[in-house]
Amino acid sequence: MKLGKFEIYPVTDGSIYLDGGAVFGIVPKVLWEKIYQPDERNRIQLSLHCPLVVTKKYNILIDTGIGIKHDEKFCKIMVLIKNPTF
Repeated sequence: MKLGKFEIYPVTDGSIYLDGGAVFGIVPKVLWEKIYQPDERNRIQLSLHCPLVVTKKYNILIDTGIGIKHDEKFCKIMVLIKNPTF
């Protein structure tokens, strides 16, 4: 995508499973589960992307991810799947 003098590209950083109810809030499950099928623990898979901004002088990767400092409980509940190409 071009934005003025910049080019912006999405770079994948894997995916994460989050609780579908937390993601969609007050939207009833019967509506969102037609599009995003939850697993047995009501989690849906969401992809993580970082925008890569390319300028004439610099390449800037903006990390919009969830970070790496999570306790064991978080990791068991919210499964993080890293992209196997990294």
